[in-house]
Amino acid sequence: GSFKISARLSKDQLKTHEATSLIVTLSGTGNVSLLEAPKLNFPPDLEVYDTKITENTDKSTGGTTGSKVFEYPFIPRSHGDFVLEPIQYTYYDINSGKYVTLQTQPLPVHVEKSDDADNSSVSVPGVVRKDVKTLGSDIRYIDTKNAGFGKKDSFVITRPVFYVSIALV
Repeated sequence: GSFKISARLSKDQLKTHEATSLIVTLSGTGNVSLLEAPKLNFPPDLEVYDTKITENTDKSTGGTTGSKVFEYPFIPRSHGDFVLEPIQYTYYDINSGKYVTLQTQPLPVHVEKSDDADNSSVSVPGVVRKDVKTLGSDIRYIDTKNAGFGKKDSFVITRPVFYVSIALV
């Protein structure tokens, strides 16, 4: 086939804990249904969720044409300026008889501090996000003596009970 790639952000200016999506579109002529999701490297401060895939094909033109859209939802967990690396996609072009690599431009994302430190657009049941608090008694003394059985607790092979139990088995 012959394909093109494009990438865009649903929002490129947002606040921490706000959701946005990276939308990658592969379009062209060829077997669109076999196109796989591009492998992406997100910065570690962005929490990425499962990819949503949408396929639009038209077989009436004598071949398969259309597009496949990959939506990568993510949430920034800290503020700052981030750059999403250029997305590369390689496929085999039958017409030219060689592999072709497509590439997008890098995408900048500006993340501002949220108004409220506990503001979160996504809530997970049972999980409460709180700041770490230092407590005066959070580390206790660790006993450093050797762990193991004491002489009273050990089962000594020299006892007659040992030999009787072996004989019964």
